[in-house]
Order: sequence, then structure tokens, then C-alpha cells
Amino acid sequence: MIPFVQKSLEEIRQEEEALRQKELQLEQVVALNKSLMLTVTELYEENLAFRELNRNVMLVVTELYETIYAAEEVGETK
Repeated sequence: MIPFVQKSLEEIRQEEEALRQKELQLEQVVALNKSLMLTVTELYEENLAFRELNRNVMLVVTELYETIYAAEEVGETK
């Protein structure tokens, strides 16, 4: 056997444990990333809904102003 390639059984076990810990950390990061992506998607959808609501409110306000303006014009022409 080549001496510099030999590792003790304990060294190999420690490396395996370190790799398991890294794998667990990566799994946690992936789970957190998925959770964050779901949150971002939900926030994006809520933002779209609020933008649509805001657009609808602006349309109603515009119609009200136009109605008030038209009513004032009719009142002035009488």
C-alpha cells in the first residue's frame, strides 16, 4: 500500500460525518429556498391583485369626477 494514501478508520468516519452534516445543511438551504420562493410568488400575486384593485378604484373615481363635472355643466347651462 502507498503510505500517504492510507487514512485511519477514524479519519474516514470523521470525513463521512462532516459530509453528512454538509448534506443536511444543503437540504435545509434547499427547503428554505423553496419556502422563500413560495413567499415571493404569493407576494407577487398579492401585488398584482392590489394593482388591479387600485386600477378599478381609479376608474370609479374618474367616473365620479366625470359625472360631477357633467352635472355641474348641466347646472350651469340652465
